Amino acid sequence: MLTQTSLMEGSSNAVCEALVLGTPVIASRVSGLIGTLGEDYPGYFTVEDEAELADVLLRAEMDPDFYAELARRGRQAAALLAPEREAEAWASLLAELS
Repeated sequence: MLTQTSLMEGSSNAVCEALVLGTPVIASRVSGLIGTLGEDYPGYFTVEDEAELADVLLRAEMDPDFYAELARRGRQAAALLAPEREAEAWASLLAELS
């Protein structure tokens, strides 16, 4: 499990690497991470709310269904990070510009 506790983040390389490796992620609810994980990702906590972070971590440890959901949602997000998808997006953008 990776815990990303940033106050401000673009999209963390560590989060992207964890997703590609299949490691579930707990993350602070900041715009860059929302852009990577999705608005309704279940593993968020409010920035600087240590009690909420502790609750989410405890839930991930104690609730196998929640942990499995984090893993499933992480796999969905990882699909957006595939090199082939990025190459296609660049090709599409360049075609649009020319």
